Amino acid sequence: MQLGISEKDKERLNCIIRWLQLKHHIKVENMIEGICSRGTYNKIRKGEAVKNDEIYERLLAIFGYEYTYDEQQEAELEIMFRELRLKADRYDPDRQNTMDECIRYLKAQGNSVFCSLYLEALEMINDYWNKDISDRDHAEELFQIISIFPDPLIDMLMDFVFRMRWNAHLDRPELFEELMDVYDFKHSACISNRMNYIHILIFNRRNFDAAMEIDKLEKLIDPNRNAAQYLRLFVFKLQMINNIQGKSILEYYEQLKCFLHTHYEQLPYKQSMSSLYNIGIYLFDQGHFDEAKKVLEYVGKLPRYKYKTYILLQGISRQVDHCRLKTNPDLDRLQDESHKLQAMVNYFCHRKEKTFDEQVNELNQVVCTYMEKSGLDDPFYEIFRDEMTALFDEECARVPENRAVLTRRKYHLLRKFRQVVE
Repeated sequence: MQLGISEKDKERLNCIIRWLQLKHHIKVENMIEGICSRGTYNKIRKGEAVKNDEIYERLLAIFGYEYTYDEQQEAELEIMFRELRLKADRYDPDRQNTMDECIRYLKAQGNSVFCSLYLEALEMINDYWNKDISDRDHAEELFQIISIFPDPLIDMLMDFVFRMRWNAHLDRPELFEELMDVYDFKHSACISNRMNYIHILIFNRRNFDAAMEIDKLEKLIDPNRNAAQYLRLFVFKLQMINNIQGKSILEYYEQLKCFLHTHYEQLPYKQSMSSLYNIGIYLFDQGHFDEAKKVLEYVGKLPRYKYKTYILLQGISRQVDHCRLKTNPDLDRLQDESHKLQAMVNYFCHRKEKTFDEQVNELNQVVCTYMEKSGLDDPFYEIFRDEMTALFDEECARVPENRAVLTRRKYHLLRKFRQVVE
């Protein structure tokens, strides 16, 4: 027999009902019709508990949800979520089995409002793990009701939201300050979030504070038991060293190679390649072009890095030539080209997180403009053509009725690009 709705759950339901109303753009008069008075609904919107449980049940029914409470179920979920958080935090190879088990369990709970929202969160994170799909908009939606989730799930969601914002909004530091106001990254039970805190410190050039936090985590993480976790921390250390002690980067590069060789079987391949890509950029920053070239050529064998490394390798070959022209009066212009190269790299890094129109606009305004100014060689046209074809083919498949219009837009951009590289 289910007891009445507890005060704690009413607080959570108040938050969910307000969120659902805004999400589905439902007017207040339509929400409350035949259910409750405007005054009662205003209490819910303000976060105040309403005595009549039936009002909550009928408001949830508008969206196809129902309220259920089972003490044993809550305890089981807490254990499952803690296990999942631990395995995700450590990049444990068994994390996918635990994720699948959690998803199956939640699906079996029918229309339970809490279980349905837990399921939404886990399926979003699972897509990111397996398909490399970053549903940033959905992450931001769930962030608005972050307080309704159990603590282990909050830890995982905050890590996910942080990564999405980091990839898309480096130019807006206020978005990270908002996360810091909501969640204590520095003292989190989740090591990944403590590393996210280090990431923010390094980004803000608070290198001394970052060094202290890195030192704390180095004492906590055993590289032999948690190689993947340690590797992520080591990459942050490399970034800090690149900021404050760049001349030492070669020494740390040797340490990284040794670590990757020793722990090869324990490390996810994608993470190993990501760490090498980062060290390749740091070597390039410090002028170690030969070493950077070797690293980036190796990483470029992986399809996801094909375009990014090709662009950087072109930049390296040009930078090497520039180093022989220290008195060249056009040195400022040549240095400026490396920044334009980075603009192209940024496009190819984050293109999957942008809408179709945003990608086309960026290709038109950033990539074509850059080519016009720098006059790079024809191989870039091959990259551009492949990218454009894949982009427009995907959009044609999604919106087939616009095929003719999309085809015209594609060939217009291809002609424009062809003109500036010839």
